[in-house]
Amino acid sequence: MSQIRILGDDVINRIAAGEVIQRPASVVKELVENAIDAGASKIDITIKGGGKRSIRIDDNGKGMDEEDLLLSIERHATSKVQEDDDIFGAHSLGFRGEALPSIAAVSSMTIESCATPDEGGNQLHCVGGVIRDVTPCARARGTSVEIKRLFYNTPARRKFLKSDNVEAAHIRDVVTSVILTHPEIGVTYRSDGRQLLKSTGDGEVLNAIVRIFGAKDGTQMVEVPKQKHPSLPFSLWGAVST
Repeated sequence: MSQIRILGDDVINRIAAGEVIQRPASVVKELVENAIDAGASKIDITIKGGGKRSIRIDDNGKGMDEEDLLLSIERHATSKVQEDDDIFGAHSLGFRGEALPSIAAVSSMTIESCATPDEGGNQLHCVGGVIRDVTPCARARGTSVEIKRLFYNTPARRKFLKSDNVEAAHIRDVVTSVILTHPEIGVTYRSDGRQLLKSTGDGEVLNAIVRIFGAKDGTQMVEVPKQKHPSLPFSLWGAVST
């Protein structure tokens, strides 16, 4: 009798999830990057219990219709890659269709999304990667993703999570990075009902720095205007201090 067998989809999905999602901060990073790639100008991040109890990301990006919503939690489905060359580019922060199925496989996930407000939105609820229901909902353009019971079906991984405060601090690091690298996006971070971070989204680098490090440090820095290299596909900008 053969000792080699093909794993079931549920096991495969949990293994894949373990490669992408290591802790609540990984969930926040993936979902926020999806919101940025969707063109959001405003992102709200709300967590409870260090993200172990719940994580909610609200954005005002382009949203998804019902067809895309259903496809978004399928493995290897993405709107960000059309051909081989796209894999080697840096035109997006990741694959929406790769992060969502990985997160869905190890949590209870609810997604609300609307691409055209006049036509309304849709809400999808799945547990352990299995869709439970899809229903119409009224909402503004954009997407909201709520994650509960993270790692409920992978107890070994949940066991190695740290305290609520430690996990919340890891999430804060992720949010800090987003605020500093995307000053054009208004980002709000709340933990257990307390607002910890809020950026203006006015595109000013120094204002973003002040929001993170305070006025004393931020006002002592000098902005470096955006510089584009003529032969390289990236720009350099930021701020420096003595």
